Amino acid sequence: MKKLTVVLTALLCCSLAYSQEVDVRIIPRVDVNAYAPISKSAEWDVDFGNTSLYTLVEGTFAENFSYSICNHWLSVPGYSGVGEEIAGLYTGSLYSNANNWLDWANLTYTLCTENAGSFDITLGKDVMNIGGFEYDAYDFDCHFGLSSLLWNYSTVYQWGGKIGYTTPSEMSSFNFQATTSPYGGMMFKEKQYGAYGIQYRGEYDWYSAIFSANMIQYDDKKYLNVLALGNQFYAGDCTLGVDWLNRARSTKDFFNQEMLLMGSVSYNFGDKVELFGKVGWERFKGDGYFIYGDPEYEFPDDYIFGGVGVNWYPLKDSQDLRVHALFTMNNVDETIAFGVGVTYNFSITDLFKK
Repeated sequence: MKKLTVVLTALLCCSLAYSQEVDVRIIPRVDVNAYAPISKSAEWDVDFGNTSLYTLVEGTFAENFSYSICNHWLSVPGYSGVGEEIAGLYTGSLYSNANNWLDWANLTYTLCTENAGSFDITLGKDVMNIGGFEYDAYDFDCHFGLSSLLWNYSTVYQWGGKIGYTTPSEMSSFNFQATTSPYGGMMFKEKQYGAYGIQYRGEYDWYSAIFSANMIQYDDKKYLNVLALGNQFYAGDCTLGVDWLNRARSTKDFFNQEMLLMGSVSYNFGDKVELFGKVGWERFKGDGYFIYGDPEYEFPDDYIFGGVGVNWYPLKDSQDLRVHALFTMNNVDETIAFGVGVTYNFSITDLFKK
């Protein structure tokens, strides 16, 4: 752990020293969620949701190189077991089946051509291309109650690399990715598996797409197949989203194993207020064998979740400070949750520019 920290710190210092452009951000978030029972078997409860502390460092150097480093330093989801939650980020540093204090750290080389588009190669730790738009947002911007169990429990930050191509119009991009699998154990000590995926991204005036197909090894010569289609439609200040994801161990009954379907809508009132809503359905096979996280969690056969909320950006000409409030519920907890929170995406670099 100490050796890894020293190496990453040295790399960061070198990058900052030779960067042509750099942006360093500290991102604290504080949540409070209250749960009201809607059945006799449920109870009142309170937790701290996605309360956390992140840093994000991004920059470019030597014309063709860029880098991105995101650290997850602190996580406080509840008032009990806080020490275990924080310690878990650091004791799992070398495990491919556990999230830890380093979400990603990667270096990208980009080659731009005059008429043939651009090509790029990325090496390091990165997010796997397994989902649609649910995985496109930063973790510190997401709400647990409005996210699928796949998002909440999966270990999608893995070591590897990818090769990408962007068309001359920059409206379409493709990449092939190869990483470690979330089904492995301790790196350099326990057996590791591989994960391989392709992804397409499209950006158009009224529509955006994130399509992906992945093969994730979970045992010798055994692969989990994941197919995802993410869609967003734009009409003025309104955005509609539809995400579909299928998980299958075999091609037999491919579309009759595990599945995720989500719909979302958001409306922006200028740059100050955003109203949003989301609903989702997730089908499991009882044991949740396609989720890489907590093995003690009892996954339901059908998980239905959703809610509505509002984001408010009080700062003038900036969305760095976000205040949110939301109602969420699902068919498992038998409660209605009301949450409020604050996220501050604070740029240290902007202080020096001023």
